Amino acid sequence: MELVLNRIDYSLVGPTSRHTMKILPNPDGKGLQRIAIGGHDGVVQIFNIKKSTLVHSFKSLPGAKINRLELGGMKDHLQDKVFIAANNEVRGYNKKGKLFLAFETTLTEPIQHMTISGSDLMVASFHSFQHYFDCVEKLNATFADKITDIINMPSPNNEGVRTVIACEDRTLRLVSEKRQAVVVEIGSRPSCLQLADEEDLHVLFGAQDGSIGLVSFGFNAQVRWVLEGGGSGCVNCMVHFDMSGDGQRELIVGRDDGLIEVFVYDPMQELPVKRASYACTESIMSVQAGFVSSPEHPEIIAVTYTGWFFGLTTESKESINLRQGDGPTNMSSEMQERLQQLRLEIDEIEQKVVREREKYKQTTQTRPDALSIVPKIEINEKFTLIPNEAVYLLSIEVQTPIDNVLIQSETPLRILDVERNSAVVSHSACDPEMGNHLLVTYRCQVNTTRLEVKVQTTEGQAGQLRAYVTVSMQPKCCRLIKFTVRPLSLHQRSHDLALDRPYNSLRLTGAFSLAEVHSWIGMCVPEVPDKVPLTSEGVLSYKNSFLDTVLHCVYA
Repeated sequence: MELVLNRIDYSLVGPTSRHTMKILPNPDGKGLQRIAIGGHDGVVQIFNIKKSTLVHSFKSLPGAKINRLELGGMKDHLQDKVFIAANNEVRGYNKKGKLFLAFETTLTEPIQHMTISGSDLMVASFHSFQHYFDCVEKLNATFADKITDIINMPSPNNEGVRTVIACEDRTLRLVSEKRQAVVVEIGSRPSCLQLADEEDLHVLFGAQDGSIGLVSFGFNAQVRWVLEGGGSGCVNCMVHFDMSGDGQRELIVGRDDGLIEVFVYDPMQELPVKRASYACTESIMSVQAGFVSSPEHPEIIAVTYTGWFFGLTTESKESINLRQGDGPTNMSSEMQERLQQLRLEIDEIEQKVVREREKYKQTTQTRPDALSIVPKIEINEKFTLIPNEAVYLLSIEVQTPIDNVLIQSETPLRILDVERNSAVVSHSACDPEMGNHLLVTYRCQVNTTRLEVKVQTTEGQAGQLRAYVTVSMQPKCCRLIKFTVRPLSLHQRSHDLALDRPYNSLRLTGAFSLAEVHSWIGMCVPEVPDKVPLTSEGVLSYKNSFLDTVLHCVYA
């Protein structure tokens, strides 16, 4: 049976990172639940929802950008403590907003990932992982490839906490203080992790190509199944919750292309079955589920990159209007007066903005010593290979509406439009002899904050692809983003290589270091780790997504 979901818009909370929103559990398991959100402005806010309005119980002062928010607490107790990671510091708040922990880790890079189990705290930056117990370091590990997510697993026989670490080299590593790491190879780059069951040894992974898989870390660690993405966006977040009330938890997935999907586990089928979906126009950064606006109807809560906070409820639209009292015949005189007051306040603010803008314009034109400050433009950009289409997907997402995007390339390539792209495109003539092979302008529609373009590259040609992004803000300014197109741009990392087939071999010897060879390979193929191999020998295997050829690099 299909699950019907209706959207409820709540608020604009500001730009957020992945995994920075959680629903707090209730002590008795009944009633409405509170929500905790951390933003790029460093503000932590805890609130509940009453008639579609946010009622705050706590809101911190601005600070450093929050990269992760997790819930924790004593073992076998309610996990209602809020922990946030900003820079290399971890702070903890109780449900009333009181700060009870401010701990600075020894990581030299900002914390990107965090997971908590009782007194065990695990944090990870781009390449380093640390395990703390009662704020005392127990384990430290460094990886050449970038870490994409971490999650704790239950340990049999009380052997201590175990952590699954996902890396860009298409591997999941199970590490612990007492045992040697277990490595499982998967077919695509993992992007997020989620436990299949709180007491199980299975972990779900979402991948950059949109696929979802299940890995078993039992006696024989292996991939159990993989659900292909089918052209969907990167999996940003996942959570389990019983949306239908039948006692079976559904899998809720939030994707980079704005798609929210609900999958049900059918015992008669090996792979999960999609039960519902909702398409949003912005990247989904966090997704949770619970009872937040109605104690009878479960609801999916999501936060986008620009900060839109909304819900997808199983409650009917008529029931929502009746409960909120905002139907055409149910609006009270008090509600009508409040609505009119809000409209007057909005008009007053708009007029004030116009006056200040004219004042600023006049000042900068008449005074030679006047300063014009260029606003900071934060952009969520990605340039990723779609293997089954042998093209790159260029996605640009901004907090404010986009006016236009100018794409220029110094290497021959072809621009392909995306079906959900509503921008008006125009091609300009360019001179290849001057190093300019492409000049395309996208003029976006009103209130467009995300633009997607497919780029078809040609192997053997290398250069830079530049995107000039102009947004709707004053004073007018432009942000330049550069992407590198490598000579072997259609190659992707792979574990499944048939090296017994006929192939050519090129051997280079000389007075050069391992770091130099590593940098040479990085200039030729994508997905090369930022760091030099930690061992005396480096091994990188690639597969061509267009011709199905293989490339095996061994350097020492």
